[in-house]
Amino acid sequence: MTWNETGGDSTVERYIFFSRDGFQRQLEDTTAAQASMPEITLYRADGSCSMAANAILKELQIPYKTVRMQAGQKGFAEGYQGTIDGSISIEEYKRTINPSGHVPALVIDGNVITENPAFLTYLGSLRPDRRLLGSTSLEQIRILEWPVWLSGSLHNPGFGAYLRPYRFFDDESGFESMKEKGRKTVLQCYDRTEARVDGRNAVGARLTVVDIFLHVFYRWAKLLDLDMERYYPGWTELVPEVEALQTLQHAMKEEGRLCSSRTNLHAGACLPLATWHPALGYDSVIVLMVGEYKSLGSSHRVKSTSYTHRWS
Repeated sequence: MTWNETGGDSTVERYIFFSRDGFQRQLEDTTAAQASMPEITLYRADGSCSMAANAILKELQIPYKTVRMQAGQKGFAEGYQGTIDGSISIEEYKRTINPSGHVPALVIDGNVITENPAFLTYLGSLRPDRRLLGSTSLEQIRILEWPVWLSGSLHNPGFGAYLRPYRFFDDESGFESMKEKGRKTVLQCYDRTEARVDGRNAVGARLTVVDIFLHVFYRWAKLLDLDMERYYPGWTELVPEVEALQTLQHAMKEEGRLCSSRTNLHAGACLPLATWHPALGYDSVIVLMVGEYKSLGSSHRVKSTSYTHRWS
């Protein structure tokens, strides 16, 4: 069950969900919880890496405000134009929130945090009883290691190069080669992730912020048309546990990502990608055929360019 508390110009969401074991997880005394929590605002964009923070805030039942960013006319590959409600231009956002113009960004009691490794760790620390940052000192340092690697090795040099080659080249003649280099980097990182996860939680024997962050990149495989179930079965085994979180389901629905990742890839369920990544140029697809993509000495099975369009 979800309800809203509206005050001033913003809405703060509260949640009460049913846990995976079927028992109701009661919301703590909201008055006491709010008194001990900082004032948090999340700047995010639908389908971006900010979904991890969006889901974790919900899972930890931390009150927060959200501000959605507007993608450019050519989608996220063009960058952001400002907030969807028009309250902040991209110039003001860069000046007052994040000089890079990227999302996500957290404003915590007036202090701006802009990097995923920093604020995923911070959010987990607000609810130590939930142990999303691990249970031992070694697990805690592994949990820091994962998002630093994902951000520094996969996100920017991989997907950044593939989706936004202009970050690396001023000359458009180099864009295609940079995109291909980005794609190969993504595949290398996916191979390493598969080897490290192999059907287990990323760190320890229970769900952590790393599993939720990894889920973002698992879903992004659709941008490269990768068959995750076939080539990354160990990673795929983690998806049902993460997507069983009602809070993550709510975040995906909120961001236009209601369907299960495994269902979309395995059964070809309708996927409204235009909302998520308009630069792809189609509104939704059902996979009809698959082809082979050769890279790094291995064969990565991918979808062909044959699609059935569904308008929703």
